[in-house]
Amino acid sequence: MSVLFVAEINDIEDPAAYAEYGRRAQPIISAHGGRYLVRGGSPRAILGDWAPMRLVVIEFESEARARACFTSPEYLAIAPLRERATRSHATLVDPYQGE
Repeated sequence: MSVLFVAEINDIEDPAAYAEYGRRAQPIISAHGGRYLVRGGSPRAILGDWAPMRLVVIEFESEARARACFTSPEYLAIAPLRERATRSHATLVDPYQGE
């Protein structure tokens, strides 16, 4: 079953480092079968006061593939760029399968 990686990106303190992270992350994510569904955009709150600066949603064919991506040596080599450039949170969630 596929899984969705959902990340909330806030407080982009170093836009250049974050842009470099994005350029380098894309081919790593693609190599692990990830497909971007949302990358940035302009989030607009409609319920409550949730106001992330950016959202990222990536679909992977399985949780194992997602975890392999974000624990790969290639990804771990660039993760410090994101960590020092932003404050972010991420989770994996199962997509809706219908009733």
